[in-house]
Amino acid sequence: MNNEGPTRTVTLPPRFYDDHADRDLPAGRVIGRTRKSVTVELTAAEWTELRSDADHYANSNAYGDPEFRGLIASARATLRRLT
Repeated sequence: MNNEGPTRTVTLPPRFYDDHADRDLPAGRVIGRTRKSVTVELTAAEWTELRSDADHYANSNAYGDPEFRGLIASARATLRRLT
């Protein structure tokens, strides 16, 4: 049972979500996954943390760097889902 209050469920692009979770940041609980999406259950604090991280990447100046282009695009899509 979750002791951190109510949760919200959202479906996100997996590329940014996985990067966020791989950095050991609060990422909620995965409740479903396909090749093109990941569905997660987030507390309010996890939602806020993920949204803040997505905002940081979505507004990054690294967009011109081909290495980060896909991650930034995924962060922008994530931010749209969390707004």
